[in-house]
Amino acid sequence: MTSTDQQILNLLKAVNEVTLKRIEDLINAVNVTTLGRMEAEIKETTQLLQAVNEVTLKRIEDLVNAVNVTTLGRMEAEIKAIKAKVGA
Repeated sequence: MTSTDQQILNLLKAVNEVTLKRIEDLINAVNVTTLGRMEAEIKETTQLLQAVNEVTLKRIEDLVNAVNVTTLGRMEAEIKAIKAKVGA
């Protein structure tokens, strides 16, 4: 291998190292950005799910309470009707 060949080889190696480093840096930057976006979306989704769960739970509790009040009112009315018929 001639001196010129060695110089060309050294230049190619240097270019490859610089190019590889730039590519690695770009990939790392994309990964950090993508990870940050994913974390933000997960946090937002978690907050939305929590809000939906709270609202849904409140609605379910309200419905159960309404059914309980209605059922209790009917039972009380039926008990009063039975007592009235029995004469108690």
